Amino acid sequence: MPAGASILIALSGGRDSASLLHALHRVGGWRLSALTVDHGLHPDAPAHARRALAFARRLGVPAASVAVDARSTDGLGPEAAARRARYHALAAHADAIGAERIVTAHTADDQAETLVMRLGEGTGLRGLGGIPTQRGRYVRPWLGVSRRAVADYARIHRIPHVDDPTNADRRFLRNAVRHRVLPAMDGCFDTGWVERAADTAQRAQGAQALLSWFLGRAPEIVTIAADGVRVRLDQLGELPPDGRAALIDYALDGALARWAPGHRRRRALHVGRVASLRPGQSCGLPGDLAARRHGEHLHIYIVSSAPERPPPSPVEAAGRHRWGAWRFDVTPGTWTGPGPGVALTRSGAPLPWTIRPVRSGERLRPRGAPGHKPIRRLWSDRGVAPGLRGALPVIESGGRVVWAAGLRAAEQVRATPGAAVWWVTVRPPPEARWAARGAAADAAHDE
Repeated sequence: MPAGASILIALSGGRDSASLLHALHRVGGWRLSALTVDHGLHPDAPAHARRALAFARRLGVPAASVAVDARSTDGLGPEAAARRARYHALAAHADAIGAERIVTAHTADDQAETLVMRLGEGTGLRGLGGIPTQRGRYVRPWLGVSRRAVADYARIHRIPHVDDPTNADRRFLRNAVRHRVLPAMDGCFDTGWVERAADTAQRAQGAQALLSWFLGRAPEIVTIAADGVRVRLDQLGELPPDGRAALIDYALDGALARWAPGHRRRRALHVGRVASLRPGQSCGLPGDLAARRHGEHLHIYIVSSAPERPPPSPVEAAGRHRWGAWRFDVTPGTWTGPGPGVALTRSGAPLPWTIRPVRSGERLRPRGAPGHKPIRRLWSDRGVAPGLRGALPVIESGGRVVWAAGLRAAEQVRATPGAAVWWVTVRPPPEARWAARGAAADAAHDE
């Protein structure tokens, strides 16, 4: 939390959040504000909100309250629905007041509860990381501090707070873990086990960050496609089976986090099925996802939604052109070496062009390739899922395809030194950035 930053505190009025507000105010150095969210789950909630606001204002901290509808319309449980509504409200208020950070009062006990729940449901490395200390602008400075220590702080400073009656409802999993499991563990381990559990989660977060860092520097192994995640199994070398399963767990977690977050906790049940797929085999996954093995490519992709297929877009002259969410910047130039995009010779690819979806049976001979192949097969070789291939763009010139997304341009438009060319900079939508690597491959190949 940078010095002088604008900080929004999620203030429930309970002991933990009220103590955090008091502590941050006492330390000083930030521009504080607070927001209380009424989920409408208890009749006393408005009164609790008023008490929380009064405490914040007594400290001189600007505070506001907002009521949200925490009922779920998409199958979420009451806890998850309330959490989603709360975070949406916090984000909206932070945007409105220009807050740079949103601070919540999760403690080491909350982290321990999360670990117990994840272990009971089955999880991987990311799940063992529990609640992140920071994710984007959300910060949780007390994840290493026990609830007992916070209670001592509240007692010493006589901090007023309320007890949320919903925290006693043991029908909710977290409450059941809090009131049944953690007290039993208190009887098994010495004082300090909660902080040690939080420290274990912190180390798991570090291991996950290290794995993400390494894979981020080897993008050919795991990449995000428009409708899923692709894994290049041929890049894994002699990786032991357990290591391969861990990587597939990482890829499956990434796909579920992006497209089906409600199913992430059960993914451990499916890692073995995906890891055992043979070329040509597929299997269904939770959240309308599926996995398919294409040779040495594994693709985890969405099967329920049809990708967008924009109508053909004409290109009559140089300039900026769009095809759906894709953007194409076309500029004239002379080829003297790798340049700002894909180079298409003006003699081999005269204007006008048409940017459109591929047609059944269309073929392409990429630069340097020995012959023509069906474009859909070339995409299949790159691990592009079948449902996506009909929604990727190609460029047609003179009745022939001269470029296809994610592939090198056609041999017929290979540039030689001094040739007049069209430089085409392709900007795909965020979910299909992998396709832009075709331009980089073009440049490297020609160089």
